[in-house]
Amino acid sequence: MTFPNLFSADAWENAVLAAAIENLPIQYGRVIQSGLFRVEGIDTTVALIEEYAGTLAALPHKVRGEAATKNRRGSRTLRSFDVPHIPVEDTVQPGDIQNVRAFGSMSGETLLAKQAKILQQMRNKIDISREVMAVHALAGLVVDPTVPGSPVKSLHTEFGETETVQDFVLDNSATIVADKCHILLDSMDDAMKNWAFNEVVAYCSPEFFRAFISHASVLDAYKYHTANVLDADRRKGFPFCGIRWIQYHGSVGGNRLIEQNAARVFPVGAPDMFSELQAPANNVNDANKPGKVFNVTTETLKHSGAVEIRVESNPLMLCKRPKALIKVTI
Repeated sequence: MTFPNLFSADAWENAVLAAAIENLPIQYGRVIQSGLFRVEGIDTTVALIEEYAGTLAALPHKVRGEAATKNRRGSRTLRSFDVPHIPVEDTVQPGDIQNVRAFGSMSGETLLAKQAKILQQMRNKIDISREVMAVHALAGLVVDPTVPGSPVKSLHTEFGETETVQDFVLDNSATIVADKCHILLDSMDDAMKNWAFNEVVAYCSPEFFRAFISHASVLDAYKYHTANVLDADRRKGFPFCGIRWIQYHGSVGGNRLIEQNAARVFPVGAPDMFSELQAPANNVNDANKPGKVFNVTTETLKHSGAVEIRVESNPLMLCKRPKALIKVTI
């Protein structure tokens, strides 16, 4: 990865630095790495989500001359969500590189190498926050991890629905897990209402995953899978009865992102179902413009003694069909 010189005239082009940080590797966040949430720029700091609660039904056959089936138009509901604001700032000073040996080298630290490290660290902090919001969105929740104690908004409540929770009864060796999976898939099909999708994925807590693969009605299939797949990394998933079961072990600040003894199941491939709405950056140049995942601004301090770097992201993670998000317990 080639970075622009931070102290050159061209480096003040914020778009150049923004492109540089976007091309850095994603080091944190399985969900955001997967690309499940489609990035969509909005030009306001409040997202308006409109629900069209129309009824989908096959039209019944009618004899010629009978009254036609009446069209039920449904209703539209508008909901608003405040977009979280995640800024990170750092300062590059001459002392950061002067007389400093580069890691693993006898040569001195270079400005470009230091810049790359700082941008990667700033991106990591933002990506952790994005991952927290994305995993909560898989539970039908909207959270702002940057504000301790901020209220959690439930999409299930907003859409007037009740979260679907299914007990797999894995503590009973007589349970037929395949039947439980088929019931889950039927519930998801009902919730999707003819909205096509490609596959179903379950992110499992370590406790749930161990209980699942060790259950009497699953164990043989898991042994076959691990024996015939060269890379049987449990983090990549174990397919069983039409669902890809993946162990998720993420936590932030000691708090699990997937609850203990639970799994979060969701459809993948449904167009426009999961969205990462990006609001404008908090500066006059970007006001009322569609937001980007990363926004970079810089400012030279007096006598070019240092440069301040500010990176921000303004994401709102949403699932537009929360009824299809299913919680599974042991």
